[in-house]
Amino acid sequence: MSGRWKSTSASPCWSATGSAWSSRRRRSRRDLAKAFGQGLGQIAAAARDLAQRGAQRPLRIATTPSFAAGWLMPRMSAFWRDHPEVEVEVLSSHGLVDLRRDRIDVALRYGLGNWRGTVTESLVPAEFMAVAAPGLFPPGADLASLTGATWLTYSPYNEEQAWLHDHGIDLGKARVRILSSAELVIEAVKGGVGIGILTRAVAGDALAQGTMEIIASDEGKGGPAYHIVTQPDVHNPVRDVFVKWLRGPVAD
Repeated sequence: MSGRWKSTSASPCWSATGSAWSSRRRRSRRDLAKAFGQGLGQIAAAARDLAQRGAQRPLRIATTPSFAAGWLMPRMSAFWRDHPEVEVEVLSSHGLVDLRRDRIDVALRYGLGNWRGTVTESLVPAEFMAVAAPGLFPPGADLASLTGATWLTYSPYNEEQAWLHDHGIDLGKARVRILSSAELVIEAVKGGVGIGILTRAVAGDALAQGTMEIIASDEGKGGPAYHIVTQPDVHNPVRDVFVKWLRGPVAD
């Protein structure tokens, strides 16, 4: 009988203890839910604050120095004429950027456009070409026949040199000068120093002004291009205005 009594008396004792434990657990859950709700509220407030500050900061555009100088900046007056309220910060560098880490809204980059984790669309063809001062070399000349010419490039990534090789130039024998920027190549070409290897996007304004002319080009052959690169799933109305402008007649 004593064993049964212990069994019976243990049950109410366990039940009371379990009820107290259950009560504490319910209170802990309520406290946790309250703290979690407060945390979510703080996160939402911080997100709103960041969004507001993001809307107030300048639109950040990353591109290469040559594309900025040769294509983008000569066209920015048209953008500001239509959107004078938009402040723009142009970051020019040959280095790779992380759109999220570096808080870049739009990148204008050269290549094939297959960059994972981004939204990419072609802006203008790269279209490599050989250019020279007017009258210095005959347009349409076979580049391989221009022995003794000085070839001017600037790219640290050797695209221009690969282009020369594809057009029959023996880089081991040719006189190649690698300058520090496309701007210097353009000025050297205009001064009659040699034949520059540039893209149409970079050389377009100088060609339009008649200060240099095309000797040979890859027009219509496809290949690498300059692309508009943005982050997916990011809401930024100011960025969207700029991208829409890029898609317009400015790119022609």
